[in-house]
Amino acid sequence: MNEQGQNTREAKLRIGDTVEERVVEEAEEEDPWKTADLIDDSPAWSELSTKDKVKRVVIGILKTIGLLANLYIFVVSLDLLSTAFQLLGGRATGDVFSNDSLLANPVVGVMIGILTTVLVQSSSTSSSIVVAMIAANIIPVREAIPIIMGCNVGTSVTNTIVAMTQIGNKNEFRRAFAGATIHDMFNWLTVIVLLAIEVLSRSAFGIGYLEAVTSAIVSGIGDSASGGNIETIGVITDPLTDLIVQVMSQNSEFS
Repeated sequence: MNEQGQNTREAKLRIGDTVEERVVEEAEEEDPWKTADLIDDSPAWSELSTKDKVKRVVIGILKTIGLLANLYIFVVSLDLLSTAFQLLGGRATGDVFSNDSLLANPVVGVMIGILTTVLVQSSSTSSSIVVAMIAANIIPVREAIPIIMGCNVGTSVTNTIVAMTQIGNKNEFRRAFAGATIHDMFNWLTVIVLLAIEVLSRSAFGIGYLEAVTSAIVSGIGDSASGGNIETIGVITDPLTDLIVQVMSQNSEFS
């Protein structure tokens, strides 16, 4: 009996070791770079009832309307941002930026763009602010080019923070951080190369490469036989922008 019990315990230990070894082997064989398969499990159009078909069409139309409405609000917000810089900045702000010797330094411009994007955590927002300042004639395109480059580099901090949120899972964190690093290296290498070309072309020809290219692109805008301005999306955004400015002006007068 004792020998049978001992044999049974040894068999159980061998079974336990086998299960543990299998778990370890499965963990080692797991591919950390394997992505999840996206499977569309929604029913086909032919399998839907008339009610479900109408529901799907209505939802699609509402999504399209919502997308267009959000795009319209975004364009209006950019127009308001430019108008706000024109109203609040004025000549004094323009003199501050134009006379600032530090802002004329391309490296300082890149650092300003990086810090701005880090603060607002959005390269689109910081780039929109710079574009609005250019439209308001607060800073010239020459000084805005390094700032825009810095805005694109500053977004590297954002994607690194997003990658850090996956630190609870080793494989997911490895994939996320690898993707963030690729984005970082692409932005940094692009900025280093283009900024060097911009600075060298300024020293050699008095105008930067990107500055010359952008000037050539927009040189034909506004030239027409009638001599009038070309109105594009501003036709539908200006009424709402003007209304908001008027309401804000009236409220500031009453206050």
